[in-house]
Parts: sequence; structure tokens; C-alpha cells
Amino acid sequence: MTFTTKQTISTLIMCILTLLYSNKVKSQDFSSFIKGIENYKRSVKFNKSFTDIDSTTFNLKEYLEKFDKIKVRKGYLIDCKYFDNYLDGKPYFYAKSDSFVLENYLKQETLKCISIDTVYNQEIKINHSVPFDFLNKIEKVKEYKIHYNTDSFNIVHHRKLYEFLTDSVNRGYNYMLPIDDKEGYFQYLYFKEFGERFCTKWHEAYNSKRIILNQDEVSKLVKSYSRDEFCEKSEYKKLKKIKSINPNPQIELSDNYCRITLIEVGFNGIYKRLYRINRSFPYSIKIEDENQLVRICPNIIF
Repeated sequence: MTFTTKQTISTLIMCILTLLYSNKVKSQDFSSFIKGIENYKRSVKFNKSFTDIDSTTFNLKEYLEKFDKIKVRKGYLIDCKYFDNYLDGKPYFYAKSDSFVLENYLKQETLKCISIDTVYNQEIKINHSVPFDFLNKIEKVKEYKIHYNTDSFNIVHHRKLYEFLTDSVNRGYNYMLPIDDKEGYFQYLYFKEFGERFCTKWHEAYNSKRIILNQDEVSKLVKSYSRDEFCEKSEYKKLKKIKSINPNPQIELSDNYCRITLIEVGFNGIYKRLYRINRSFPYSIKIEDENQLVRICPNIIF
């Protein structure tokens, strides 16, 4: 073997090792990012009435800074509002202008929908023009006051809040811009699909999902299930075979799209999902392919 041939082979081996190391580092970066976010979300607590987030445990600015590969569109701010619906609840990120006040908007929209009575009131003001002068000037001030049924107001206000938070025009992720690389699109996808999944209640809690990152998590997942959580024996057998899959997020960039494959676990099964993200504004996200690896029968009836 000539020196040139040895040198070529050596160079090729180094390139392969560099590529493998690069992929490993990237995988570790995604894992570190997700674990950092998940740890923070677990630290967020409810308030004493269990109806909202305890503001002492959650800082919106600090949370958004963890998504360091995406930024907010110019002219907009991201805010957070918790929606409590008795049997479920979750936080929502919404976009707004600097001057927008959510509560003012909701009040205006609510008053448009309910029956309102205006009552004319007269208030008497006594002004003493001269000290100790008993000839007081009496002035009548006209005033209109709005009266409405409080229960009706609260019901409509609650509905208007939900309509606002779930309207795609207001959703926070539609105003986030990813950096044009694998990490940017990964964080953008995570923000949309998983970013609001903390302090969830009831239905939202059971409908939650999470990403499986490595073989250790797969093993723990398999051990966590009992036979009672499966409708069929065949599904339980599939769970045993799940250890052979590669759970690491797979990311591919093409000219127009970024495709990200994730292994996700939810209340009714384990899924392999392929997401497709446009590499140009508005960066729409679609599920291009979905495969339910294992079907689980949750021990709950909605």
C-alpha cells in the first residue's frame, strides 16, 4: 500500500469519525435542550386555588430565553395566559402588540354579547365658594352607569377568552421565527407541540405527550406499563419489541422543508411521527407521517 493510499484512507476515516461525532454532539444538544426545558416546566406550580400558575414559580422571559434558536417577529410580544375550564386547563402563549391589554379587549367583546342596561344617575355636589358661607352652590352632575348580570358576563367572558387564546391569528408559535438550521427548526417544533404542556389539568393532563430521547428512557417506559393497560396481548408484545427502535430525534433539511422524526408517548399509545416544517415564512408545520407503534388502553374514561 502506497503512502498516498494510506493517507487517503486515513483522511476518509477521520471524516467519518468527525461526522459521527458531529451527529452525536447534535443529538446530545437536543437532549440537553429538552431536559432543560422539561426540568423548568416541572418546577412550575399552581396557585393555592389550583386555577392559575403561581407567578413566583414561572418567569415568562426566563422561559422564552431557553428557546435561544427562535425569536419573536418584529413588532410583537409574547405573553402567557392560563385558561381554567373546570375539567381541564393549560397555559397558552399568545402574540400581541405593545399597547394591547387582553382584559380590556375581553371586556369590550363580552359587553357586545350580553344584555346591558344604562341607568341615569344624578349626583349632587356641594361646593363652598366662600369659607363659612351658608349660601352653597348646588350642582347636578349627569352620569350614565352600565348595569349587567354578573353571571352572564362571566360566562361570556370565559368563552371569549378561550376563543381568543385558541384562534390561530393569536397563537404565539405563529409569531416565532426559527434560525434556518436543524436546531432552530427543532426548537420551533418543540415550542408549538410541547411548549405549553405544563401545569395541565384533568383532560389536558391525560392528553399530554412527551418525546422519548434515548434507549434508557425506552427501557424505563417499557417497565412502567402493566398488562392491564393493554387491550390486546399483541399490543403488549409490541411493547417488548420497542427497545429495538432508535429514539433519537432525526432531522433532515431539504431545499424547501425541514423534516423531523420523533418518538412520542401519549396517554393512548407510543407513536413515531414525521413532522414537515416549511423553511420559509409562515413556517407551517404538518404531520407528514404517523405510525402508532403500540396502542395503549388508558385506565380512564372521558
